[in-house]
Amino acid sequence: MSDLLVTLLPYILPMVITLGTAFAFRQSYAKSIGEIQTKVIATYKEQNELLQQQLVRSNRIMAAMRYALKELDLHITVNGSFVSVYNGRTQRKKVIQIQQPSGGTKGEEDIIEEYSDEQL
Repeated sequence: MSDLLVTLLPYILPMVITLGTAFAFRQSYAKSIGEIQTKVIATYKEQNELLQQQLVRSNRIMAAMRYALKELDLHITVNGSFVSVYNGRTQRKKVIQIQQPSGGTKGEEDIIEEYSDEQL
């Protein structure tokens, strides 16, 4: 029996070392994946909170602008992808279609203006 063990030892030992290494690698890989997942979730939560704060701030700014323009007798309504500006003094309405961004950040030049001289 001892001769058989000595004869097979050069074949069994590398297999045991290989299996042990694979098992250790698998455990460390699973641990690092878990850590990365935790970090990504924390980053997304932080980014979501920041975006929520920016949205609240943008809504407050828009409300302040609407109020200021209403004092000048300009009334703004947002309807889907259109913004309507009604001038109470001249009785004119201007409709502006907002294009959806197709890539990077779009500026004012990407807004299509449609004029309407309707008497309201």
